[in-house]
Amino acid sequence: GYLESAVSEIKDLPKGFKEVYRDEISDFYFTLDYSDGYDYISNFEITSNSGYFKKDSFEILKLSLPCAIGQFLESLGFVLMNKYIVYYGAVAMSGYGIGEKLTNLYNIPVIAFSNVLPAFIGQNLGAEKKERARQSYRYTMWITTILSFALLFIGIAWMKPSILLFVPDASSSLLSITSTFVFFTLLTGPFCTWYFNLCAVFNGSGHTFISFLLSILRLWGTRIPLILLFFQYTDLGIMGIWISMLLSNIITGCIAQILYWIYPWTKK
Repeated sequence: GYLESAVSEIKDLPKGFKEVYRDEISDFYFTLDYSDGYDYISNFEITSNSGYFKKDSFEILKLSLPCAIGQFLESLGFVLMNKYIVYYGAVAMSGYGIGEKLTNLYNIPVIAFSNVLPAFIGQNLGAEKKERARQSYRYTMWITTILSFALLFIGIAWMKPSILLFVPDASSSLLSITSTFVFFTLLTGPFCTWYFNLCAVFNGSGHTFISFLLSILRLWGTRIPLILLFFQYTDLGIMGIWISMLLSNIITGCIAQILYWIYPWTKK
């Protein structure tokens, strides 16, 4: 630390030298006095600087609270969505569960890029490299979009064998529901990736409240109302839920992109 570094270099100091070392984080400071040709440390003091702790705690709370509330409301929304899936029977719920696990496996490479994007955004904005932060988003979008479309075609080609890998004795109805869900989930993959990447931009730049609003809009502002609308006024059945998932990702992705263009997310 400061003390070891200063003492190790004391012999190289000229006579008449006096320096104060201070750590602004912990408010630790001491004075090196070499004015009379003697090396000694004076004015040694350590105090607790609670101001930094309070400030940092407030900043952490301000950033993490929207994420926590958003995840809670998002989980609650998925519970409500499952309620409507269960309405169509145990086969529908089983198909949804199998399809969800399968598509999660497909999306691992794509989600990995979205998960590391906030680190690149935060690092470049911290270094005042705003254009490089924008490039990080653009490059990630290109990579994840190409991967999403590649996984779409691979998933469609290997859909039935991959489902039978999970459930070898799947009935025709289970196979049909699972295949339909997987198809719509893979189809919404590029738009879902678009949404995740934009949320990563806002999270990495410290604007977590925007990500919170987008998560609420995606589930409670579009998906749940669309599910209710299709359930009440159409005969689409469970297909209405899958279509709602697709439309909610497209709508939210468009709104998130507009916010990316007009919202000053590069400002601290």
